[in-house]
Parts: sequence; structure tokens; C-alpha cells
Amino acid sequence: SDLPQAMVRFETMVSGRSYIVGPRLTIADIELFCLVAAFHSGVLPGLGSECVKKYTSLHAHYLFVGRLEGVRKFYAGLSTEALEGLGKAGVSLKAYTPSPRVS
Repeated sequence: SDLPQAMVRFETMVSGRSYIVGPRLTIADIELFCLVAAFHSGVLPGLGSECVKKYTSLHAHYLFVGRLEGVRKFYAGLSTEALEGLGKAGVSLKAYTPSPRVS
């Protein structure tokens, strides 16, 4: 399988940085976040949280992106089942409450 090699490449890409490309969130961060979320959710047979958690920088990047306000807002509107992967990885969205609008 090429998965271990890919995981090492992802680990290297995020090691020591907050974002994959440049100083802010990009589609690259969202794509990687979604891939790791799929691992954490258990929807991929034989691939679960354990295959990501050993890559500490990759897992840290996932948690970092998952805690960004815009990402939390998006996930806050999803069903409980859709949030299982985030919860298993340690990202809690239950505390998220949108800021009140200022008129």
C-alpha cells in the first residue's frame, strides 16, 4: 500500500507550520482536513483514528483546522452522525455558539 508513504509526505508538509501553503487557510488545508476526518470517522474499512494519530504533526494540523471558527460553524450545523469523526479525534463542537449579530 502507498498509504504509509503518503502519510509521511503529509506529515512532512504540515510539520512546524499552521497552514500547508502560506500564512492562511487554503483549499489544501481543507482537503487534508477532510481526508483525515474520513480516517477518524471510520468510513474507510481498516483505516481509523489510529492510522493518523501516530503522525503527530498531521494530527495536530487536523485539530487546528477543526477548531477554526469557520470550520466549527460549518460542522455545527451537521447531524450527530456526521460529527463522530471529529469527536473521536478530540474536536468538540458542542461549545460552539455563533456570535450574536450586531445591528
